[in-house]
Amino acid sequence: MPEIPRPTNQTCSCGADLSWEMRETQTGDQRWLALCKNPECGEITTSPDGMAESSSLQSVLLADSPLRRSLSPWLRFFYKTCGWGYCWDRAPEACWACGDEMNSALSLRWHPARPVDPFLVLLCLRCGSSTLFFWNGQERIVVSLDGEAWTTPATPLVALRKALMERAEASARYQGGEAV
Repeated sequence: MPEIPRPTNQTCSCGADLSWEMRETQTGDQRWLALCKNPECGEITTSPDGMAESSSLQSVLLADSPLRRSLSPWLRFFYKTCGWGYCWDRAPEACWACGDEMNSALSLRWHPARPVDPFLVLLCLRCGSSTLFFWNGQERIVVSLDGEAWTTPATPLVALRKALMERAEASARYQGGEAV
């Protein structure tokens, strides 16, 4: 293993020791990052004295990697459910909140062990507006939520996530030979 040069500046501007970390690309470019060991200070230093030119924290941590845009909570939910094996279809109508055509529909079969699960979910991938359809006896219940309901998930969305996760786990157990 090659010898890694150690930073020459071993103290923070507050006088405390620094804890150094080195990142290296496949081409051998090195980037250094240090955190002050003084809990009152916590200063981050991105380049030791005598080493490479100082750089931003972003360049130290990411190098030339492109930034990944964060996904909205409803898109994270959508992709997670696709990973669980759910197949969303194009909804027959545009979104009720924003009018966009990026409205998806998920139909769920009724199951006697899960009578309170929704039988249909509409989700706008643009604004996050959601509509959940339930049966309560002979009565159909429709719950419509705007995209803000995903910020701190509203109770119906938490219940939906739990229902889909439990159904996916039960399906995986069944496919693995274990009876549900």
